[in-house]
Amino acid sequence: MACQHSHMKEPLDEIERKLFNLLSPNARVSNRKIAEQLGVTEGAIRHRLKKLTSARSMRVVAIADFVKSGRTASLYIRLTVEPSRIKQVIEQLVKVDDITYIAQVSGAADITFLLTGTDLSTLFEVFRRKIKPMPGVRKSNAIVISSVRKHEFQLAHFVE
Repeated sequence: MACQHSHMKEPLDEIERKLFNLLSPNARVSNRKIAEQLGVTEGAIRHRLKKLTSARSMRVVAIADFVKSGRTASLYIRLTVEPSRIKQVIEQLVKVDDITYIAQVSGAADITFLLTGTDLSTLFEVFRRKIKPMPGVRKSNAIVISSVRKHEFQLAHFVE
């Protein structure tokens, strides 16, 4: 079953999916070239791009490599939190600069997030000083990411 986000009125159509697939590896490809490949006018491509970006169904962004940007260390952290404090803890985590991903989850943990930085000792210091003492945190578990084998970034949940 497909999941639709509340900000999306309808799923992408075939042309929009093809447009997305052409832009994913190189967002700098010209509208003219895309139009030629899809068999539509350049104006149609311009219109679709405007529609998709205005509806927040797609963004065109630059993505930096973690390692090349100096972030050579990563911790994947799971928190168990008092139910009444989950929202507060998430709001505090959002303010931590080195956290690049936060999700509320179900199961053995309530919140998971990714903490990235230049070295593990600094990350563990942030974890010990800023995260573990947050009011409502009952249990925490930090996992060192030693090697990333796959990290696709073409799809994301846009957060306002």
